[in-house]
Amino acid sequence: MGGPFDEPHLDDVERTWGAVFAAGAAAPSSKQTACLRAWSSASASVAESLTFGEFWARAAGGGARLGGGHDDRVVFLSHPSVRYYLAAAGAFARQCAVVNLNWRQPASALRHAVATVDAAAFVVSDPLADLADEVGSFRGAPRHRLDDLFDESPPPPARSPGSGAIQAGPRDVAVVMFTSGSTGRPKGVPMTHAGLLHACRSKLVAHGGFANVARGTVSFLPNFHVIGFVNNFLFNAYARCPGAVLVEAASALITVDLLEKAIGAMAPDSVDTVPTILEAVANSVVSRPDVVATFAEVRLVTCGGAPLPSAAYDALSAAGIHPMPHYGQTEFSGGFCLVGAPRAGRDVMRPVQGLSLIHI
Repeated sequence: MGGPFDEPHLDDVERTWGAVFAAGAAAPSSKQTACLRAWSSASASVAESLTFGEFWARAAGGGARLGGGHDDRVVFLSHPSVRYYLAAAGAFARQCAVVNLNWRQPASALRHAVATVDAAAFVVSDPLADLADEVGSFRGAPRHRLDDLFDESPPPPARSPGSGAIQAGPRDVAVVMFTSGSTGRPKGVPMTHAGLLHACRSKLVAHGGFANVARGTVSFLPNFHVIGFVNNFLFNAYARCPGAVLVEAASALITVDLLEKAIGAMAPDSVDTVPTILEAVANSVVSRPDVVATFAEVRLVTCGGAPLPSAAYDALSAAGIHPMPHYGQTEFSGGFCLVGAPRAGRDVMRPVQGLSLIHI
């Protein structure tokens, strides 16, 4: 019996992310299908677009310069950018685990986070170099400049693992995300390859299948946020649909107008954002019908990180926008809470009052 999706590979969650990206690059459509689109708010246009084949070729080159191997932790202090996502995929190509630091936190919090990770390498983007200097030595791990991983010189030849080399498996750690630290120091949450693939499968179920995500996703949430990393990067490799990154991520304030222009130009099937943005859209139902109409064209609008007020949910629903709130993606290995129906109602995934433990 066949699986529930249009593409056979979508039922296979016993893989690693390096294998997922490689399979996408080898697919017949890899030279035509966009993997990542860079949206410029300054020009209100797509500044760069990479197909799956182009993306994986560049990612593998960056991974060869990065080095590392099975189960090594590569720690990133970088704004989201095309090169950041290429480097993260390059780490997967080397069978490493990706660790994302919250670049909005002070150096003192980052030093604590670094102390909890046995890092094999650190990758730093230029705008965050001063913050990296404040953090310190990174416990002796080599520090790489992000742009140097993608210079014009040929990458070193990739070393083929010997017959006895350990290969990454579905149960190995793929990503480490840190909690916000709102209840104390940030805590690292390891996420396995298989767990994240199950999360992406759950998101696809929420969408109703591959055909409903073919136009891709837009989420300009930061890369240290599990929604920004999983729902708009890993999910795209899994479903082989285009993701999006904001060119001005280091400086631009995400507003309704910025997001509306990006949605209007890229016409995604999925938008992942935060409640404050959707509250602003709800407040525009009367004054900005053009904005509301743009959001209403999106198949699935999700938001997380905080409750969406009931009044905003009701106003959006009345205007044809049916947001899907979700919680706990970091704690539940990135996306577990996306299971369920997009029209499940405003109370779906609200924190249960008095609940202190969920046993699964």
